[in-house]
Amino acid sequence: MKKIFFVIVLMSPVFSYGADYVFSGDIKFITSHDSQLGANIDWIGIEGFTSAGQCGVDSGVVVIRLRDDERARRHLSMAISAYMVGKPVSGKVDDSVRDSGGYCFLKYIKYSN
Repeated sequence: MKKIFFVIVLMSPVFSYGADYVFSGDIKFITSHDSQLGANIDWIGIEGFTSAGQCGVDSGVVVIRLRDDERARRHLSMAISAYMVGKPVSGKVDDSVRDSGGYCFLKYIKYSN
């Protein structure tokens, strides 16, 4: 019986799936760093977005990292413009896509009402 259980355990695939977490709210902070500090180190925080699975938290909110590419520059522009006019945003992160510090990357952002 022990051998059968052992074989079943060995043959069972082990999967680790992340989950998508949707956020919506006002931007609490936007942080952008000089490139000498490295890539992918700009981030935003959304008021009230306090937990998203394995995503890292700072200052009481989930840190949403922006990649160092053209698309992320558009995301950053949208975040800045929403912050300046006080308009809420919504978007999504996936807690299986994190940087070395455990912070999740932005999947998308949009203006919301």
